[in-house]
Amino acid sequence: MMQLAVALMALGLFQDAGPDRLLTATGEELQGEIVGLEPDGGLVLKSSTGTRTIALHDIRRIAFEDKPQVRLEKSVDRLWPRLGGAMTGSVVSIGADRVSLKCSHGTYSIRRDEVRGIALGGTRVAAKDVKEDQDLLLLAPEGAKGGEPVAVSGRIETLDGEHARVDGVDYPRTRVREIQFRSMAAREPTSGLFARVLMKNGDGLVGLVRKVELTRVQLFTHYAGVATIDKAAIHSIAMVPLARLQSGHLLVCEPGGVIEIDREGKRIWSYGEGAVGCTSARKLPNGNVLIANSSQNRVFEVRPGGATGGIVVWSMDDLQYPCDAQRLNNGNILVAEYGASRVCEYDPKDKSRKWTVTANNPVLAERLEDGSTLVSVAQGGVVELDAKGAVRHRYALTGSNEYRATRTAEGTVLIADQRGTQIVEMDRNTVVWKYDQTPQPRMAIRLDDGNTMIFKRNGEIIEVDARGQTLRTFGRFGGSGTFSIY
Repeated sequence: MMQLAVALMALGLFQDAGPDRLLTATGEELQGEIVGLEPDGGLVLKSSTGTRTIALHDIRRIAFEDKPQVRLEKSVDRLWPRLGGAMTGSVVSIGADRVSLKCSHGTYSIRRDEVRGIALGGTRVAAKDVKEDQDLLLLAPEGAKGGEPVAVSGRIETLDGEHARVDGVDYPRTRVREIQFRSMAAREPTSGLFARVLMKNGDGLVGLVRKVELTRVQLFTHYAGVATIDKAAIHSIAMVPLARLQSGHLLVCEPGGVIEIDREGKRIWSYGEGAVGCTSARKLPNGNVLIANSSQNRVFEVRPGGATGGIVVWSMDDLQYPCDAQRLNNGNILVAEYGASRVCEYDPKDKSRKWTVTANNPVLAERLEDGSTLVSVAQGGVVELDAKGAVRHRYALTGSNEYRATRTAEGTVLIADQRGTQIVEMDRNTVVWKYDQTPQPRMAIRLDDGNTMIFKRNGEIIEVDARGQTLRTFGRFGGSGTFSIY
């Protein structure tokens, strides 16, 4: 904690792009110059109104500009770490233990077991026939344009400027389109106080701030070692309780199934068979998608194949109108069963119930980091339940009709209030942010850069910034009005 605090104290050196801007846990925005650190770990901010001390755990976000912008890079190699986010640049090499990636903000040697996949050229492709628990090399068809990519499963040994080697066989790098590392076990994010650094090109890193110089920030990450980043390349730094990032892709539930789109709205993948009328879809660490289909009383996991379609890995049937499903850290599935007025934790192997709590028509259930469960009830309220199912906290808005609520990385809760036509962000009983410019919002999710995605009842998904300005619009989509971001 103190190491992070000392490093953040030095951020006051950065005065070339305007004042430092701090967003506190209560939603207050402070501007000025970070000038010191109190013995108790408080950050001292000097502004035109005087000097103020803010505890580190009360800081949500730091920015160095008034309105920093994210401009996604295109037509470059793109690497996806296992715990979310993306890094863009040029893949220099892949070895037995490390992947070397040259980015605009530095060159990184990344632990191979922390890499989920790599797309050479930035465009993701998919193959229909893959083998579980083996690395995957996707190649462009030899001597032909278009068509399905060629899938090569096995152990990816090396990649350099000329070849990629899989199980002793070399393939021309010019044919390589995507690499997926599938043989490594998924790892859960570490808890604690972490700095989540978002770059202006859309890249992200998460770790501990170790050192700040006049023009650079030094960050320690467990997967890429020490990264030294120019301040001018940073969009913002957020204080978060888990070492993880988002990639920014959306999974949207429509009447015809599930659609995956990227941050720019480009369609990446879709799945219709068995997902018609689905009510939730979440990306899993292994790249598969967990789908809850209330109209079919079913929850199942599908492995994407090609631009459309996929293979069902397992299915749990005979549920009672499951509106939402989430994979838990222990491998079980948390299901909000609207028809049975309950939230259950199931073991997908034998379909047995391991935990059950009564909830009147639940539409969403989310297991939180501390073991409690956030439950959204149709035409009712939003509650946090402890491990025994007792109400630990109730989020109540007068006259509201909370349809769905989601937890942000900073620990607050975003509530979509249909009757009140607003999105309200709450920290326990305190309203820290509000957006009231949209009729009948169905759901909202906070992004890594502080912006918020909102699914409106008319089928549009909009992205708004902290000031409530609409930055982009996606859709229109139909269906249940639900989506997820990974």
